[in-house]
Amino acid sequence: MAKSVLTVIGENIHTTRVLRTNGKRVIRNENGDEFVVYKNIDDITSLMPIPDFFKDTQIYKQGSVKHFMIAVTLGMSDLTEDRIHGENYISAEIKRQEDKGSNFLDLNVDEISYKIDIQKKAMAWLINHYSSVAKLPPCIDSSSVEIIQHGLEHYRSVGSPQGPP
Repeated sequence: MAKSVLTVIGENIHTTRVLRTNGKRVIRNENGDEFVVYKNIDDITSLMPIPDFFKDTQIYKQGSVKHFMIAVTLGMSDLTEDRIHGENYISAEIKRQEDKGSNFLDLNVDEISYKIDIQKKAMAWLINHYSSVAKLPPCIDSSSVEIIQHGLEHYRSVGSPQGPP
């Protein structure tokens, strides 16, 4: 009988993931600014700001925060401070999932936008950042075959540093 092997795919680098605005990972400071609380790669408690533009979304008004949607959006920003917040948040989640024994990490940007060109740009950015920090191969995920194909082509174009997806 063949020995069975369990493959673990970390699922949290996914723009559909939500936190509750009244949960323990979303806090508000004395000025009313809101943040997602997380442990950075050095295990230090850190804060990722929830941008004002996100507070106008239906999902936020319903009490949820799409934290990876925010992180990817911040990471793609032209503003250095925003970019650092997004990159640090995603890097911390990559490390956390690697440390927990994942074999692949799922990358999905479907809910960053409904526009395919923005999804492609987001997938390319995420793969670039992922490739610079991760140890494990990615699992390129989307409900769109076009986004999966774009992601795989982009990962190959950066040299597939973590091995085949």
